[in-house]
Amino acid sequence: MRISPLILVIAALFIGEAGMAAAQGNVNNHPTSPNDWNAEVPKGWSTGGNAPLDYGSLYGGVPDGKRAAVLRSHHRLAENEFGTLMQTISADAYRGKRVRLSAMVSAEKSLSKGRIALWMRVNDATGRVTAFDDMQTGSIAAGTGWLRQEIVLDVPDQAASITFGILLAGGEDGCCWGRLAASDFRLQAVGGDVATTADTLASMPQAPVNPDFSE
Repeated sequence: MRISPLILVIAALFIGEAGMAAAQGNVNNHPTSPNDWNAEVPKGWSTGGNAPLDYGSLYGGVPDGKRAAVLRSHHRLAENEFGTLMQTISADAYRGKRVRLSAMVSAEKSLSKGRIALWMRVNDATGRVTAFDDMQTGSIAAGTGWLRQEIVLDVPDQAASITFGILLAGGEDGCCWGRLAASDFRLQAVGGDVATTADTLASMPQAPVNPDFSE
C-alpha cells in the first residue's frame, strides 16, 4: 500500500490541535458577491496545516440552499504546503462498524494542479492511528461543479476518536489559487457490501519487506 506523504503530517495534527486556533487568524474578509460570505471558521470545525489559506463559509450557489465551508488560496502552494478544515468526534457510535464520510465538494478550475481530498483518521485511546484515508488514489477533480465525494473506512473496536475533514494541498509544480467549497458532510455507518477505500494501518507489514533486494 502506498503511504501518502500527508499521512504522517495529518496523523500528527492531533498532537498539536491545541494550537490550531492560531491558524484561524488567517481569515480575511473578502467579498464574494453575490454569495453571502462569512469570514469565520464554521462552528465545530478547526483548521490545520502550514498553508496560509482563508477559511469561512458562504451561502449562495450551494446545492439545496445549504451553507458551505470554504478554503481559499491566494498564492501558489508548494507541494509540501496544505491546509485543512477538520473536526474530531468520539468513536463510540461507530466502533466495529464500516463508516462512510461523504460531502458535496466544488473546486474552481484554477485549483486543478493542486490536490483536493476528503480525509478521515481513526485513533485509539493511546493516540495510535488505526485507520486512515486521504483519497491518495483518487484526488478530487477541480472545475467539475458540485459532486458528492466519499471515502469509507472500518472503525476498529478499540477506536477512541474519529477525525475527518477536507484538505487543499500544493502540486509538484506549485499550485495554485482559487476557492474550494464543501457542504453537507455526512458520517454514516454502512453495510459490509460497501467497499472500503483504504486499508487499515494494521494491515501494513509488521517488518521491512525484502530489505536486501534478494527477491
